[in-house]
Amino acid sequence: MANPLEQLISQLEDEIQDPEEETFLLYANDIPSQGLGFIDSHASVLDLQLAGRDLTIHQSPGVLASSRKGGTTGAVLWKITPAFAEWLASPSNPLFRTVLTPSCSIIELGCGISPLNALTLSPKVSRYILTDQPYVQKLVLQNLAENQPSKSHAGKSKRGANKSSSSSPLNAVADIHFQVLDWETSQQLRNDDVFNSWLVAFKEQFRVWRMPGGMMPAELRPEAGFVVHIGILKDSL
Repeated sequence: MANPLEQLISQLEDEIQDPEEETFLLYANDIPSQGLGFIDSHASVLDLQLAGRDLTIHQSPGVLASSRKGGTTGAVLWKITPAFAEWLASPSNPLFRTVLTPSCSIIELGCGISPLNALTLSPKVSRYILTDQPYVQKLVLQNLAENQPSKSHAGKSKRGANKSSSSSPLNAVADIHFQVLDWETSQQLRNDDVFNSWLVAFKEQFRVWRMPGGMMPAELRPEAGFVVHIGILKDSL
């Protein structure tokens, strides 16, 4: 019987050997122009529904418009984030049929002010760690505290959000944490040079496959301007 990694790989497209070829295949077709794709870059508060839950997300248009070094795009919510979070937690996600189990820990690199992935996945895994630059920490903690399903846990989270620690536990049940970590990556298909540079660097440590478009919702497929790649550390296979 195949192990979980082999089961996952069997459902993916062929392993990517040449970053330039993968870049060509993805960019050979017309890609819709979406700009940076924010939901509303002028609103300080957004109300949305995700996986049947009403959520409130606080963001910072002021930081987005500022000239701070190191980038500001994590200060507001991107349009693709709710769709990606919903897919991550859906039964159709092959990761949960193969490698992700209730004992797993997940690290998200570059969460911005959004804890949506953590909120949807945390009931299904043991631990979820959100990471990004320090400037998003206050709003990440506020958004986590305000959107916890249990009021008692939310109260504890709000008190924790006032602490200055760079690693703060948010919920003893879901075990969601935020850790300061500066990380930059790109998966939206906007610039082929940026994408190719990312893939070349990523392949130094990971073997890489693309998630088949037919397994993704329409808004996360290459023809919509997005792609999901699966990377597995080279020494784990």
